Amino acid sequence: MRRSLLPLLVLAACGGSSPPADPPAPAPAPAVAETPPAPAPDEPVLLDAGEAPRYPLRYRIPVGTQRAMEMVMTMKMDLAGTKIETPPMVTSGPVDVHEVGRDGVLTTRWTIDDTDVHPTPTSDPTMVDTLRAELAKLEHLVLETRFSERGQVLDSQLLTPAPTAELQQTFDNMANSTRNLVTALPVEEVGRGARWTIDDEMPSNGVTFTVHNEMELLDVTATTARIRGDVEMKAARQTLRTAAGEVPIEAVGRGQTEVLIDLTTFESDLTSNVEITMHMDVGTGQPMTMHMTMGMRMVLR
Repeated sequence: MRRSLLPLLVLAACGGSSPPADPPAPAPAPAVAETPPAPAPDEPVLLDAGEAPRYPLRYRIPVGTQRAMEMVMTMKMDLAGTKIETPPMVTSGPVDVHEVGRDGVLTTRWTIDDTDVHPTPTSDPTMVDTLRAELAKLEHLVLETRFSERGQVLDSQLLTPAPTAELQQTFDNMANSTRNLVTALPVEEVGRGARWTIDDEMPSNGVTFTVHNEMELLDVTATTARIRGDVEMKAARQTLRTAAGEVPIEAVGRGQTEVLIDLTTFESDLTSNVEITMHMDVGTGQPMTMHMTMGMRMVLR
C-alpha cells in the first residue's frame, strides 16, 4: 500500500541523528533541527496502461476497519571502515480507518503499541539495550494521516505530544515522511504490466531528498494489486543542522520495493531494501563517507 517505504528507511537511519564522531557510537544522539513542511504530493505520470483487463485502482476501505501492523527493519553501516550491524528492530500496533469522506478521502490513525529488538548470536548486548531504549520512546505514538482514494497523502499530524525537543524532531520527521506510507495510484485504468513514475521530495532534519519512483503493476484484480518499485534518491550538497553544529552533506541511493495490497481491506505485505551512500564534512578536514544497507518488511493483517 505504499508508494515506497525507502525514504522512511533512510529517515529511520539518519533523519534524526547527527553524524557519528570518530570512532562512531552505535546509536548517535538525535539532532535538533528545523524540518520544513512536506511538499504537496506529486501526480503519478502514467507511462503504459498495461494489458487488458484494466481496472480503476482506488482505495475503498470502510470506516472502522482495523489492521495489526508489524514492521521489522535491519540495517548495516560502514563508516570509515568501522562496521555496524543492527539486529532486527520491530515496531507494531493497530492501524485504524477513522473516517471516510464523501470524496473518498480516508483518515487513518497509526499507533505504535510495542517495540522490541531481536538479538542475533553476534549482537552486541550494549547495542541491543541502547536500541531498545530508543525504540521504546516511540511507544504510544499516534499519527493521523489523510490520503485520497488514489493514495496521495494530503496531510498528517501527530496526536501524541513529545516530552522532549529531540523526540519532537523525530516525530516531525516521521510526520513529514508519511507521504510515503501509501502507494500513489494513477488516474487512468491500468492492467498487468502498467508502469508509472512518481517524483517527490522528502525533507528530513533540514536536508531534502529528491525521490524518483518507477512503478510497475505485476498483478491486478478488481480489488488487489501487486506493485514493484525501483527508487532513486539524491540529496544535493546541503547543510545538515545538528546540535553539534552545521555539517555539509550529500547523498545518493537506490533501492527496490514490492507490495501486495488489498484496496478494500487495507491488508498488505511489503518488502523493501535500499542502499545509500552519504558524504559528510564533519570538520576534520577529511570528508567522511558512510555506506548504509537497509531492509524492511511491513505487514498489515
